[in-house]
Amino acid sequence: MDMTSGKTYDIFWTVHMRKILFLAVLLLLSSCGKSIEKQTRDQVRKLSNAELNENQIRVFNVKDMGDSATAELEINTAVKMRKQDGNWLVEEIRIGSRKWEDIHRIVRAVDQIRIEDTMADMQVVRDAVRKYRSAKTDLTLDLDYPALIDLLYPEFISVPMREDAWDNPFTLLVTKEGFQIRSTGPDGKRGSSDDLVLNDEK
Repeated sequence: MDMTSGKTYDIFWTVHMRKILFLAVLLLLSSCGKSIEKQTRDQVRKLSNAELNENQIRVFNVKDMGDSATAELEINTAVKMRKQDGNWLVEEIRIGSRKWEDIHRIVRAVDQIRIEDTMADMQVVRDAVRKYRSAKTDLTLDLDYPALIDLLYPEFISVPMREDAWDNPFTLLVTKEGFQIRSTGPDGKRGSSDDLVLNDEK
């Protein structure tokens, strides 16, 4: 294959989504007799107007938990790449016979959902801290985030939220004026422009 700079290439790519994508696939079991594997495959094939073939998706390691289930997937599809400064960059992923989706749009959409989820989690922790301060005492200036969660769980918070939606640990700053909960955001780098910050002042 002549991989000359500037050309776009369609290569087949097996996307291994084990324990990443659909690790918590919620399945409403219908009365039509279809297996969980079949129902999962059919739904994934058509996600967001995708048109994947049955043989492009393998469903395995299904765990039925009554009214919910988890399933691991392998998806065989293709990507288009473009060479830039000597490196091959993925630009599009195939979601059907002649249907391609910009990979950057997918990443941005996922990050936006993660931002919303992370902010919601920080708000839950903030509210739990307010309850703790009303019932107990104020936070000490040297308190860090893991120690904060240990104080809150399980009396003031039902789930010990220790990491953001990118699996990076939250951090805490306590001052005389209040406290600040922080996530490193999509890039995972502390102090960058996409950090997520929730302040609570007295």
